[in-house]
Amino acid sequence: MVEKCRFEIAPHAKGPSTDGTDIDSSQGFLVTHCFYSVNDDCICLKGNRYDGLNQMPPSPPVEAIHIKDCIFARGQGALSLGTEATIIRNVVFENSVVQGKMPMLRIKFRPDTAGQHYSNIHVQGIRLDGTGRIVSLEPTHGTKVPVSKVPISDASGIIVEDVSGHFGSFGSIAGGSSVAVSDVLIQNIQVKVLGGALLETNGATHVRFKHVMVGVFPLDRSNSHEGG
Repeated sequence: MVEKCRFEIAPHAKGPSTDGTDIDSSQGFLVTHCFYSVNDDCICLKGNRYDGLNQMPPSPPVEAIHIKDCIFARGQGALSLGTEATIIRNVVFENSVVQGKMPMLRIKFRPDTAGQHYSNIHVQGIRLDGTGRIVSLEPTHGTKVPVSKVPISDASGIIVEDVSGHFGSFGSIAGGSSVAVSDVLIQNIQVKVLGGALLETNGATHVRFKHVMVGVFPLDRSNSHEGG
């Protein structure tokens, strides 16, 4: 468990891979009442398989993760999944505040790493006050290798609900040629964004929207927040 901790990099300081909390190949983990202001991912769920390596024994799953009552002020993602992971499942992210330019939920895949399966990801009760993307699915993160023409990884069972406030854009949960995306529920959303009011869902299947209200701010509001 990580409880009542503060992870903070000075506002103008730079540093490689300055993640706040990395949960690596672990199960049954709680993060609560923490503050994050870093240069990279605030909380990242990851494993030890990457770059297409067929490692043995395989990376244990990251599962049964609970994140609640936290403040995310600066970073590259409030909650990030991957890229160095195989199986991530049964994750709850709730009752928190996300600020700055970072995505609320960042889902990263590597097209050179087969068998990345992310499932049952539940985000709820998030208050937004920044300029990032609400959802950012990145099917070709961190590599320049040719992208597979057949899905080799997938994301499914994603729920985002009870989200309110002001943010940059809705973002994307679109699939790619190497990633299959399915079974997504977006509900009880009431936000105002600077642009990109529609969630990009190209290539994703069984995406449902219920009680979603998105308004658009004037673009000059984009200078009112700073973030990582």
